[in-house]
Amino acid sequence: MMRAITKEQRAEHLKRRNRRYYLAHKEKWATVYAENKRRKLARPKRRPWTIREDAILRSFYAEEHNTTITAFIRRSINSIYNRAHLLGLRKSSSYLAEHLSALGSKLAASQSGHRFQRGHVPFNKGRKGFYPRGCESGWFKKGHVPQTHVPVGTTVAATKGYLKIKIAEPNRWRWLHRKVWEDAHGPIATGGVVRFKDGNWRHCELNNLFLTDLAGNMLMNTIHNYPTEITHSMRALAKLRRKIDEKQDRKSA
Repeated sequence: MMRAITKEQRAEHLKRRNRRYYLAHKEKWATVYAENKRRKLARPKRRPWTIREDAILRSFYAEEHNTTITAFIRRSINSIYNRAHLLGLRKSSSYLAEHLSALGSKLAASQSGHRFQRGHVPFNKGRKGFYPRGCESGWFKKGHVPQTHVPVGTTVAATKGYLKIKIAEPNRWRWLHRKVWEDAHGPIATGGVVRFKDGNWRHCELNNLFLTDLAGNMLMNTIHNYPTEITHSMRALAKLRRKIDEKQDRKSA
């Protein structure tokens, strides 16, 4: 059985353990302390700005270059910028114009050897596009037919189970139920909706189709047209679908 220890015994044990840890790391801590103290002493002391230096900065900052002011009052460029910002000082418009002009001339002189000269003829003049020699071997040949190609008249299932049919090359498709209706009755007016009598979206025979408008389509889709028992089930199913969609979105995120 384990012998219970008192609070005093536990405190004495922790004291001895801390003492051993201190003695084991005493020399290391002393070295670190001495190094930190040396670095602190070697660090230059902060020199506050004097009234005379502020007066000089106010007098010359607007028109003189900062390097000139730095040499005069013996402070760093960053110190000059920070103090000028604190005092609300700005360069004059004439200084900025002259400075920007000098920078532009310097840039123009340094980049002159890397610019296109007047009358330069580009290497790809007269070519239709550019491609490295030898890459033609990987091109599709003229008349190439992809492996996913299907002939005109092919019917496939699309969004929510509706069927669509290919009507022309290279990739023109139409909804099958709308094409069947238009082949028999002509073009569908704007806002016309072709519906299925039996509710089966894949049963696209003409005798199973009828035409309505957007308002009629909305009335036929409303949930209030169904008995109470079915509406409860439809709401529960919709809630379940939302939960499934949310869970799938969290997994994919």
